[in-house]
Amino acid sequence: MSSLERSLLVLLQSESFDGFDAVLRAFEETWYLAHELRLSFYRDKAMAWLAGEDNMWSAKIGVLVSFGEGRGHHRLNIGRDYNVLSELAHPTIAAAQNSLTVCLLRRGLAAANDELAQARENNPERIRYALYRLGWLVLDQDPQFIHVPLARDSMPLTENFLETYEHIEPGT
Repeated sequence: MSSLERSLLVLLQSESFDGFDAVLRAFEETWYLAHELRLSFYRDKAMAWLAGEDNMWSAKIGVLVSFGEGRGHHRLNIGRDYNVLSELAHPTIAAAQNSLTVCLLRRGLAAANDELAQARENNPERIRYALYRLGWLVLDQDPQFIHVPLARDSMPLTENFLETYEHIEPGT
């Protein structure tokens, strides 16, 4: 997941917004699976994934929603986020329009520049949110999680980031 985060930074800096959305979706999909495989109840699936068994690469969104609801989050947007990113990461009309806008931006069309203003504003926060979720997943010690033997104090920058990032109570 770390390499996907780094790729997001490169794509943000180059304003390759169509590539940004596809890589963010790959991060989301990877994070969902890592989250599910960290749950003790899914230990057998984690072992099957590690063994390279077929059809173990996709998380069940309902599992993550149930986990979040169990921690008091009743309006999770996991499914909605995934669907929006899926639309932009596949050969859909929305993805084609997104790519065309990026091409027109590179050709200097002012309207394309205006069209991408919201992405310029939102994408840095999307990276911070992804980074928060990655750090949270590694360091959270929910009893439902497989224990990860980490010394939290050996990761002071991550710990500080997680504590100061504006978020809803740690959950998902």
